Amino acid sequence: MHRIDFVALQEPFLSSDQIDDYRNKLGYDNAVSNARSKNGCFWNSNLTCTVKSKRRQQITFHIHHTNNDNNFWFTIVYARSRAIKRRRLWNKLRSLSRQIHAPWSIAGDFNSIMTTEEKSGGNPHCLSKSTDFISCMEECGMTDPGFTGSPFTWCNGRSRGRRISKRLDGVLMNEEWDEAFNSVRIDHQSKTGSDHKLLLIRCTNDRQKVIKYFKFLNFWTDREDFLSLVESCWNTNVQGNPMWILQQKLKALAKSLSRWSRDTIGDVQENVKQMEENTRLQEEAYDLDDSEENRQELHKSQAEYIRWLKMQDSILKQKARVKWAEEGDTNRRKKISHFTDITTKVLTKAGGWQGRFLSHGGRAVIIKHILQSQTLHLLAAMVPPITVMNQIEMMENEWNWNQTCYIAESYKPTLRSIMVTWVKPEDDNWKLNSDGSCMMTLGKAGDGGIVRRRSGDMVMAYANPIQFLTKNFSELQDALCGIEWCCEQQFNKLTVELDSLLVVQMIQGKVKPPWRLHKDISIIREKVMKRNIEVRHCFREGNTVADSLAKHATNILENKLYLQEEELPWGTKGYLRMDKLQIPSFRIKATKHSGWFFEPP
Repeated sequence: MHRIDFVALQEPFLSSDQIDDYRNKLGYDNAVSNARSKNGCFWNSNLTCTVKSKRRQQITFHIHHTNNDNNFWFTIVYARSRAIKRRRLWNKLRSLSRQIHAPWSIAGDFNSIMTTEEKSGGNPHCLSKSTDFISCMEECGMTDPGFTGSPFTWCNGRSRGRRISKRLDGVLMNEEWDEAFNSVRIDHQSKTGSDHKLLLIRCTNDRQKVIKYFKFLNFWTDREDFLSLVESCWNTNVQGNPMWILQQKLKALAKSLSRWSRDTIGDVQENVKQMEENTRLQEEAYDLDDSEENRQELHKSQAEYIRWLKMQDSILKQKARVKWAEEGDTNRRKKISHFTDITTKVLTKAGGWQGRFLSHGGRAVIIKHILQSQTLHLLAAMVPPITVMNQIEMMENEWNWNQTCYIAESYKPTLRSIMVTWVKPEDDNWKLNSDGSCMMTLGKAGDGGIVRRRSGDMVMAYANPIQFLTKNFSELQDALCGIEWCCEQQFNKLTVELDSLLVVQMIQGKVKPPWRLHKDISIIREKVMKRNIEVRHCFREGNTVADSLAKHATNILENKLYLQEEELPWGTKGYLRMDKLQIPSFRIKATKHSGWFFEPP
């Protein structure tokens, strides 16, 4: 028998009166349930549980254990069955992670899995379905502590051939939880009257009995005052035999370094979180007011954030080496996605070609990515366990490399050209062509656009240097700038063309935008609906004027507004006159081969 201090039930479907009856029957002192009674929680009086967040898919507690004076956070989740509904849960957990800087564990039914090994039966699992779940847990800093028992916690209960089993339920925890408890064990118990298995979490904490030894951190040597401190401690006069002198100097140096690190550096993890928050606030300030002062403050904040990240990275690398040296392959407390999905990525790279024709680009990509990039990018970071290496080696041996080389050598692509010109608007319409440019190596970005009549004559053009973030951000800022100007001029019949199909689909509502772009997308959608503006996609060869202005914007320091053709940059004038004369550009592509059909093993 186990003495359970806290119990969480999934889908108890109990009213407020019924949950009190169950609390009395189970012998607990307190109980709470969330909306629609998806989660019901019961706990004893030795725990002081404060509900910090209660939604349909989760309940988050701040818990104080009165017996050992521990404080920690605990979240019980019951995720919705549809992926789009689960995104609300992931977003809420991300929000909580920015508020919680203490031991934190998330447990319950996630209705998602992280690797293909966590599913048995049915169709093979597509990892793209798990992207939201995995990215959320990584952003929250969660790790998988492992488990004992069956690898699957849910089963559809059907007969052989139609039976599907998954590890839908689990327990994840952050690094602070791992440090607060010296022993954590998760047991998958047998099923009793449910299609889900019972999870038993056992945490013990006897840290007071453990001697805390001095740990030397490698990044200390990069500090300017490190050598002077060591020299000062080492020059201390100590009397006795040589071994006694050495032992006393090392002891004094360890105390001095610990005190120096605590006073001058502090808690690296906390400082990283603080710098991250400061950088986020500076980014928001710069988005609202892109002044030179705010730009300098943002760069200072980013530089300071990077400096602390390097310290954190050094500590994590040092910890990783210690754990692998001590525990080898048995160390299961590793960051999510370090090794568990390496073999899956190799197999996905290979299996992704199934059912497709091997094109001219495809043959080069498959050889490069399978033969070279997998080894270079996935295996170069740190030495994987021997089991992972054996799995990859088995898959590599099964691959038909002779067939791949034969197809690559035999294939001759067929080129197809498309004539592209600037498309004139209707008689009484105006057309806005816009584009964004990002120079990744220089960290520069700009947007440019032009408004024209049917004749091709310029009404207005602009080139604006903007904050360097992403290509899609540049495209959106550019379109927003042009649309706002046209709305101010009362242009009722306006057509907007962008050469980014993804951005066009975001504006049209066909693709959900990332949170960073959601504000700009909402503003553009509102103006498009209000002014009856048409937004459509065009080839980049038909958007050369806007592309030229966007590239020019990366080399200037302030916004430029052009109202006369003579004011335009020299190169842009040429593209504008080519569009007026309807001189075409040519879009050349290699067609897919129809003679070779490629199937991976």
